[in-house]
Order: sequence, then C-alpha cells, then structure tokens
Amino acid sequence: MTWSMRLLYAVLWLAGLLPLRILHAIGSVFGDLLWWRNGRERRITTINLALLETQDRALAGQVDARGVLRETGKAALEVAKVWSGRPQQALALVREVRGLDLFEQALANGKGVIIAAPHLGCWELLSYWLAARTSLAIVYRPPRHSRFEPLLIKARGASKVEQVRA
Repeated sequence: MTWSMRLLYAVLWLAGLLPLRILHAIGSVFGDLLWWRNGRERRITTINLALLETQDRALAGQVDARGVLRETGKAALEVAKVWSGRPQQALALVREVRGLDLFEQALANGKGVIIAAPHLGCWELLSYWLAARTSLAIVYRPPRHSRFEPLLIKARGASKVEQVRA
C-alpha cells in the first residue's frame, strides 16, 4: 500500500474513534458541501429523484436532494467507524435486524445463502454481521482508481471475510 493510502487509512481510523453522532454531524456538513458545490453528485441525485417521482409521487414528496446528500455524507463517515476498530466493536452499533428468522432458516437448509445487498445503509457493517454468523465471501468490484484497492482489502480484512474480486 502506498504512503498516501496508509495516510488515508490512518485518517479514517482516527475519524472512526469519534462518537457516531459526531461523525453523522460531520457527514451532514459534507453532504451540504456536495449540495453547495453543485457538481456531479448533486446532478445525479436530482436526476434519480426525478425518476423516483415518475414511479411514486407520494414517496418522492418526502425526499429532497439536499437531504439525500446529507445522508450520503453520514453513510460515508459511518464506514470509518466500522473500519476503525474490531468487528465486535462495530457490531455493537447494530440496533435492529429484520428478517433474522428467514436468514437463519436459509442457513439451516445447508445449501448456502446469497445476500444481494445494495449500498443502502452501512453495508460494511452488514458484512461484519454476516461473518459473525457464518463463513462469508463477498464479491466486490475493483475501485475505478486501482490505488484504493489495497486500502479496501486492508480495511475489510478485520472480519476474516473472503474477498473475491469481480
């Protein structure tokens, strides 16, 4: 891993030592900066919300682009919290699990389980949660910038998850 990626990992690790509410506050400010910058992220969010409006007007009325960008900022910094410590510390952040009985039933069948997890919520925490219950392999798409791949592998390595490059 290059020195710049080591530095980035250290910054993420240190940020993860902050309380989650502080990380959420910083993430919300980051989302506001994305809004005010009026760049690619704002344009894509606005387009996606317009598409949502054509599908579900009631839901679209409850969501605004600035709020989405704030939540995106919060989610980005949540990853630092998960990556900064041991998996057991991260798992202590889990407050609610839906569908646990279905998951356990599928595991009991002994045929394996495929989890299709979109990047909604803290998917990094999901892999820790799953790995605490069964052996796990995750398939990931390599980042656009290859220099980030060693960082991702190192950060995700704490949970003993097999990482499979797509």
